[in-house]
Amino acid sequence: MINKETAIDTANFPHTGTWTNWTISDSVDVFLEAGDNMIRIEAYNPDGTANYDYIVFLGTGITPADCTPSYTLTVDQNFPEGGIISYTPVKDYYDEGTLVTLAAQSAPGYFFQSWSGDVTSVNPVFTFWITRNINATALFLPNGTAMDSSFIGYATIQDDQGTPYLVIGGALGDTVSAMTYADLKN
Repeated sequence: MINKETAIDTANFPHTGTWTNWTISDSVDVFLEAGDNMIRIEAYNPDGTANYDYIVFLGTGITPADCTPSYTLTVDQNFPEGGIISYTPVKDYYDEGTLVTLAAQSAPGYFFQSWSGDVTSVNPVFTFWITRNINATALFLPNGTAMDSSFIGYATIQDDQGTPYLVIGGALGDTVSAMTYADLKN
């Protein structure tokens, strides 16, 4: 992306077979506006981008500018009917060090449990500094949700950075991997 517009649809990076076998990829032509340009490499599929070490820009009058890395923020919720979520500021890209505030308000019949994902908090209004791409999910649960003391084993719903777990046991039962929602329910 150059200045928030797709510059080329696809850049092909040849597979070298190993992490230690590097190669120089083919060049691509792009148009730059006079002055500063925001250049961003983005992956358009879950596999991410290629493992690249550096990028070279060649052309008359091109000089590097002091730049701040920018990142993306994705905010969602586990139950759409569970409440309302918002965040400020709303931007396409966030400069590193931008202060972001997430807010969650539960709907009748639900309670806000926590923020899960790349940033975690039990506070419905949560502020943090952007330092990387962030995915955050507001977890709303139906009123009356409680731990079941009859569970054998241990299961979690998110990483432990101060947020409570709702499904716990402790009898050290067999490890079971759930691959589908039906597996998880069983």
